[in-house]
This record gives sequence, structure tokens and C-alpha cells, in this order.
Amino acid sequence: MTKKRILKLEALSTAEQVGEPKPRSEMRDIVLTEAKHQFRKSGFSAVSINDIVQAVGITKPTLYYYFKDKENLYSEVMIDMMRHGNEFVEEGIRHVPTTKEKLEVLTEGFMEHSPTCMMAMMRDAMEHLSELHIKKVKDAYKYYMVSTFESLFQEGITRGEVVEKDPKELAIIFVGLLDSYTINQTALSGRKFNFKEKAKELVNVLMNGIAT
Repeated sequence: MTKKRILKLEALSTAEQVGEPKPRSEMRDIVLTEAKHQFRKSGFSAVSINDIVQAVGITKPTLYYYFKDKENLYSEVMIDMMRHGNEFVEEGIRHVPTTKEKLEVLTEGFMEHSPTCMMAMMRDAMEHLSELHIKKVKDAYKYYMVSTFESLFQEGITRGEVVEKDPKELAIIFVGLLDSYTINQTALSGRKFNFKEKAKELVNVLMNGIAT
């Protein structure tokens, strides 16, 4: 980002602080994107506010205008990740006919775009965030992740494509399996595995089991 661009965005932030109408949220998005990159790569404890402002090229007051503190920023990063994941889910399954095919599409997309372990980030949230921020993250996880897959499994049950089990439990099992499988494949293969092939394998195990 150019110095001129940074000064312009910081000027917008200053204008907002003195009560002028907020013209855009571009700086907030830039900070959120950089924070997401660093938190996903290194975790909560290893990343400081200084790391983020230096990477973006802004001052701390500018960051603190948009995010009260590091806890607030981390919680917003997680919520934003889950929100975008939900958008991907909704778009990805819109025109896919069967539950199995929907799961394959979503699994392939998750493997390709989410190499970071969500459960590791959730553990960081539980350990380092305040009760208020933990609640926000949990609520987002339930809404954007669990309830979305719960609806998908409920639809599969209704259509006779999935056994009659608690769809919420199926959603929790699937999300956990998908997250851990992806991070383990990444660790073993360095992101060079075939996403489509592995997605089909994982969904096949989920839908058909491993018993003879």
C-alpha cells in the first residue's frame, strides 16, 4: 500500500473520531484481512498489535478506532472467517441435487480454502478471550457452521438420503472430522493433495462407513 493511500485512509479514520459520518470501512477490512492472515498462521499469543499495524502500515490509534483491543480483533477475525465460510456453503450447494454431492462440494471447498485448523483457533479463543467475546465466537460458530450443516443433514434425512440421527450431532461430527482431516492432510502433504479426490474419500467414509 502506498504512503499516500495510508494517509488518506488514516485521515478518514480521524474524521470519524471527531463525529463526521463514516464514509467507508475499507481500512477496517484491510486490518481484518491482515489480522486474519497472521492469526491463522501463528495463533493468538504469537501475534501482537504491533505486528499487525506494522504490516498494514498504520498507527495503533487507527487500528483501535475499528477494534477496541486484541481480543476484539481476534473475535472479529473468527466471526468473519465463519461468515465467509457460510456464504461459500450457501453458494456451493445451491444447485447441487443430493446430500452426498453437496457434502463433496463443501468438503472440497473447505480443504482448498481453509488450511488452518478451526479447532485450534477456537481453543485460542476459549483460552485468551473474555466471556463476552467467547460467547460471540460460540454464537457465530453455532449459527454459521453447525446450524448450516444441521439443515443440510436434516434435508438429507427428510429425503431419505441420510439415516435418522440427530442432525445437529451429525453436523458437529462432520465439521470436526472435516477440520481435523484437512489440517492433517496439509501437514502430511504440504497442500499438494488432490482436494476433489480426498473430499470424495472423506464423504464416502461418512456416508457409507468402514465396516464390511
